[in-house]
Amino acid sequence: MIKGDPQGLLTSWNHSSTDFCQWQGVTCSPRHQRVTHLNLSSGGLIGTLSPSVGNLSFIRVIQLSHSSFSGEIPPEIGRLFRLRELHLRNNSFTGSIPDTITNCSNLQLLSLGNNNLVGKIPDGIGSLSMLSFVSLYGNILQGGVPPFIANLTLLDTLSLSYCQLGGSFPNLFHRLTNLRRLSLAGNNLIGRIPIGTQIQSFNESSFIGNKLCGAPLTNDCVHVDKPDTTSDQKEDGGSHKVDWGLIISIALGFIIGFWGIVVSLMLNRSWRITYFRLLRKLIKV
Repeated sequence: MIKGDPQGLLTSWNHSSTDFCQWQGVTCSPRHQRVTHLNLSSGGLIGTLSPSVGNLSFIRVIQLSHSSFSGEIPPEIGRLFRLRELHLRNNSFTGSIPDTITNCSNLQLLSLGNNNLVGKIPDGIGSLSMLSFVSLYGNILQGGVPPFIANLTLLDTLSLSYCQLGGSFPNLFHRLTNLRRLSLAGNNLIGRIPIGTQIQSFNESSFIGNKLCGAPLTNDCVHVDKPDTTSDQKEDGGSHKVDWGLIISIALGFIIGFWGIVVSLMLNRSWRITYFRLLRKLIKV
């Protein structure tokens, strides 16, 4: 539902005498006279995306970027089996990415960046084998870089920057041989960047703002490779620690025993004579 149209994009839509294929931003197929393209980007439109969008069964491209749309992306979007490109970046959409989007089996471009989307990236996106462009940057997403990304072998562009993704850096990009543009900056990813893949060909700016190490970053992985000896010390009962209790006990035992003998010899004359006789015999021997 449109609540504001500051640039008058929809003026032609309000004339009942005008063929809808002549409306601004609408393109129809010459043969069937069905809407195939909807382009209202950068028009400043204010409102929500109507569930009726699911009725545009012949549509190939939806371009609504750089506007002021809010609310949730309607799940009816999943009824658009012919949809190839979905451009919704730079709006204020909320809620999660609808699972039904995975029904758009011909989808080649998914651009949802810079909105207020939350939750997990739907696993079903990994089944959209035609995808070559995925941009979800600037949302508040859960989890890490999803493993199903490895299934998108036609992927040319992947932007997941500033999405609050966490976990270790996944070793899956070696399967994405067509990947030319990658951005994972500004997340909470940790660990070593896998070597021996095309990852090393990307610019350092693709990974900044994480806790990563290794090429193409300039910081090495000393803190990652350093062995953890703490657990070993715990397992062997702390054998490397000095047992001061034992040492003190031995010392006290020696002192008490020594002075016990000396005092006994000093107080008992017969013991003292016997002791010195024994000592002389040992010296002679």
